[in-house]
Formats: sequence, C-alpha cells, structure tokens
Amino acid sequence: MFNCGDVLFRAVKSEGGIAHSRLIEGQMALQAGRYEDAPAAFAESLRLFGGLMHGGGVAIGLHGMAAVAVHKRGFETAARLLGAAEHLLEKTEATEAPLSPLERQIHEPASAAVRRELDEKRLTVAWADGRTMTLDEAVEYALADVGRPATVVPEV
Repeated sequence: MFNCGDVLFRAVKSEGGIAHSRLIEGQMALQAGRYEDAPAAFAESLRLFGGLMHGGGVAIGLHGMAAVAVHKRGFETAARLLGAAEHLLEKTEATEAPLSPLERQIHEPASAAVRRELDEKRLTVAWADGRTMTLDEAVEYALADVGRPATVVPEV
C-alpha cells in the first residue's frame, strides 16, 4: 500500500512519524482483510516504537499483532500479546485515554476471540505471561510471531 506519510517521514528521518505511519498502515490492512500485509507494517512500527521506548505505540502495535495471531488461530500468542499491551498501557498511564475507534475495531474482536477460544486456565496463564513482559520482551515476542506460519482453517 502506498502511504504518503511514510514517504514524507522517511524523507525527514522521523522515526516516530514512520512508526505511526506504519502502525496505521497495518491497521488499515487489517480493516481491509489483508492479513498478509499487516505483519510487516506492524513489525516495523514495533521496532521503531520499541527503540523510542514508546510504550503506548508498542501497545497499539501489539493489539494489531494479536489480531493477526487470532487470524492465524494462534490464540495463546494473541492472549500473551494482549496481556503485554494491557501492561504497557497501564505503565504509560495510557489507560486514561480511550482507544480510538479504529483501535477498538482491532482490539475488541481479537480479545473476544481469545476469550471464546481458550479455556479459562489457558487464557489466564497466557494473559499473565504477557503481563510479565518488559517492553523489549513484548516487541521481541511479537516480532517472532511475524515468521510463524499461518494455520488458518478455511471457511466452509
């Protein structure tokens, strides 16, 4: 997807701008059902936000990666990512600011799918594992998911 903001932010070498631009590109890919395009955009965003120690940006990127994991039927991975995102948002006090409508459209279905697909014990353990991750560990874990193969069950 061509992204004018991305081109401009790269021209002025704005890592924060590139991170935001790539985050939005990943979100738009998810909204368009292009799950194969989203991970690369989220991965670059996570690397940049992580390098800037921007917990809020990392958390929103983790929501996107959780949605990708749900699409790949990686529900425990998604639960860890959502737990890590929740923890980062609490640490950055970003819980005061509500998620944008687009962010909610990504977070809420992923969270609901995880809660629906995992039994209570697996959900609790995976979510708690995510909550123990540092910002760097959460980014590393999410980036490792980029290379995991999809196990999508075809719709009938």
